[in-house]
Amino acid sequence: MNMKVLGIKLVTGEEIFGQCVVADGRLKISNPVQLRMMPSKIQGGEPSMAFIPFPQMADENFVEMYIEPLHIVYQFVPYKDLITEYNNLVSGQTTSAPQQIITG
Repeated sequence: MNMKVLGIKLVTGEEIFGQCVVADGRLKISNPVQLRMMPSKIQGGEPSMAFIPFPQMADENFVEMYIEPLHIVYQFVPYKDLITEYNNLVSGQTTSAPQQIITG
């Protein structure tokens, strides 16, 4: 199976990222995360983005989920930089801006 990093917009409004492949008529997502905008800690500063676990209350060993097609509004290929950051997070590598990525 050839997995591709995709962004998925769910009918509930969440946008999640993960390594995706179609399996048994459903979308299998491995290592799902959600991207959130984080306000700047400095007044007037730029907001940053952070990856957070998805679902938030899942066990830390949770690595794959299946989503029925009727629960998906759309899917998209994220910006190249987001894919790189996501791949670094999943592989455990450090990033150039670790203060911007929240892993749990």
